[in-house]
Amino acid sequence: MVRHPHCSVVQDPGVQPRVCSDINVRIPDLVVTCSSINLGDRLLHDPVVLSSSNQKDTWDNVLAYTTIPSMRDILVLHSAEVRADLLARQPDGSWPENPAPLGPSADVRLDSIGFVAPLAVFYRTLT
Repeated sequence: MVRHPHCSVVQDPGVQPRVCSDINVRIPDLVVTCSSINLGDRLLHDPVVLSSSNQKDTWDNVLAYTTIPSMRDILVLHSAEVRADLLARQPDGSWPENPAPLGPSADVRLDSIGFVAPLAVFYRTLT
């Protein structure tokens, strides 16, 4: 559950990276935004957290997502095992060189939205 009072979770939204933004729209599995959402919008503006599980295209998408100025956290879930990779924007605005690996007993901590939960809650068969 998102703990930040002004944030919303959206499934399968369109987000627009800054790279080739006129032709570049990506659809992650889940996005958290702290901006208002209009029902008619096809794109979600100012995402803060993304979760993606499509392994084939994931890392190309991750690089594109890091160009979105409002982005703070990117969580990549692995589908074949309970494992994730977390990228969190640093206080100076940079991204780490490598994601933080999260194993089956780890907690997912997204400080940007005040969220902490066991990684297992992201997996249907374990909750």
